[in-house]
Amino acid sequence: MHRPDQADDRGVVGMSFPEYPEYVQSGFHWIGAIPSHWELKPLKFLTECLDGKRIPLNSEQRSFKQGDVPYWGANAIMDYVDEAIFDENLVLIGEDGAPFLDPLKSVAFFSTGPVWPNNHIHVLRPDNQQWAKFLVRSLNATDYANFIDGATRQKLTQSRLMNIPICWPADKEREKITSFLARISHRSPASLADCAGYRHYRSLAAVTDQ
Repeated sequence: MHRPDQADDRGVVGMSFPEYPEYVQSGFHWIGAIPSHWELKPLKFLTECLDGKRIPLNSEQRSFKQGDVPYWGANAIMDYVDEAIFDENLVLIGEDGAPFLDPLKSVAFFSTGPVWPNNHIHVLRPDNQQWAKFLVRSLNATDYANFIDGATRQKLTQSRLMNIPICWPADKEREKITSFLARISHRSPASLADCAGYRHYRSLAAVTDQ
């Protein structure tokens, strides 16, 4: 069975693609068809949510705690403080106020080392920290239209976040996918948005037979 959209993807990334024996529909339009041996796992089976440990600081409180530790808000580092809540590899993803519907902007971020997140950004600890960056890229390829609430200030609740489906190939395939996406990450945001191999998981099959 031929991989869907093969010709279009080949033109975008400029490489040949393997053909798996069988593909199945994932049931999610932004993922599309995937090799039949790949899994779809809810995020809650791949990470631990640490939202209960977040501590918000207002600007006055932060003024007395100036330092070198990133203080994260909904979608960016807002300040730097003198101590950390966490010191490990984490996945950070906006809870509210993030650009969930803008495919050219990131909503999830990889954090390593000391960090202080406030209550506007979800904090996830990967079950295996090796795959933190893979999870970040997965979340940045997700269509959030059916996961967010609110018309004026969009919000991604913890319960909906943890049920987001993540496409989960075997370890070696995940390594190749991560390597491939790292190589194309220097492209302009516009070209990445148009790149089916980057935005849809059905195209990630392209990098598993290099």
